[in-house]
Formats: sequence, C-alpha cells, structure tokens
Amino acid sequence: MAIYRKGLIGKRLNELETFYLGLREALQGREPDAFFAKAYGETEEDFVRDHTDIDLNDVLVRLEHFKAEITAIKLLKGAHVKPKRQW
Repeated sequence: MAIYRKGLIGKRLNELETFYLGLREALQGREPDAFFAKAYGETEEDFVRDHTDIDLNDVLVRLEHFKAEITAIKLLKGAHVKPKRQW
C-alpha cells in the first residue's frame, strides 16, 4: 500500500478520463455518407443506421495519448508520501 497526495492523483484521474472520453468518441465514429450504401448492397437508411465511419488514424493517436497517461500513472510508484517516523 502506498499513500499519495490527492492533488497528484486527481490530476492523473482527470487526464485519464479526458483521454478515455476522446478515445471513445473517436471509436464511435460518425454517420457514414449514404452515397456508399449501394457499394455495400444496402438501402441508404439501413446503411446509415447499421454502419459508422471511423478515422483509424484519429483512433490510434488518441490510443497513444491514453497509453501515455497510463505510463504516467505507472511512474507514480516513486511519488508516494513516506511517513515521518516519530515513534
């Protein structure tokens, strides 16, 4: 068990949540262009309802940001507060 200052952990939690939400948003994608429906053999309505357009480069960049924050959390190992021995 290690004791940490809440301010230090709070910053990491906020960054982790921000990067996670960005990654999630990128992975959800956006509505695809109905123009491609015929190429997939579907009606425009079915195509838009059942598919999403994902920018994989954006997903990979956001994934790297998320992984970097995980690495920063791992580096907290040496930042814990040590007790002052007064017994």
